[in-house]
Amino acid sequence: MNLSLNSFKQIHSIMNEQDAVLVYSGDFGQDIIKSMLKYAEEKLESSGIDDLVRRKIFNVMVEMLQNISKHQFVDDKSGARSIFILVEKENDFQLITGNPIRQNIISDVKSRIDRVNNMDDEELKIYYKETRLASRISEVGGAGLGFIDIARKSGNKIEFETFSLGSDQYDFFTLKTRINKNN
Repeated sequence: MNLSLNSFKQIHSIMNEQDAVLVYSGDFGQDIIKSMLKYAEEKLESSGIDDLVRRKIFNVMVEMLQNISKHQFVDDKSGARSIFILVEKENDFQLITGNPIRQNIISDVKSRIDRVNNMDDEELKIYYKETRLASRISEVGGAGLGFIDIARKSGNKIEFETFSLGSDQYDFFTLKTRINKNN
């Protein structure tokens, strides 16, 4: 893809309008993740964000970045790569990830998120303990704690969506959660 100056200006404008704190797309290796976490931590600390809110953002960010790192790949047909975005809005911070996902596991992922979203705080706490004790490794390679952790630490529901990449094996999966500025 040849990125023209006009395209670059459009991307820059969108990022400014959306109050993007951090945007990254590419390889999510451990060094990149460490750099992203350090940058976000320093940026939020210098912004005067409440310590509890900063810790929540950091913890959810770690979980989301580990998820991308564990499941990342580039869909050869579409060229789609994983992405992470941290956005500051008036009342909350939004953490958004996107990555190619195998179509045959989408229904399982959606059902796990729906299950977590339908639980209150106490039910999430119990479910977390049960899942941790059972420590079953799922088809997608985890014990199922990630979505539970994201919901518990953010205090909000997990939003998700998939869209076609034009592939017969992969779709693009987006995940979003919010962390309120006021506890």
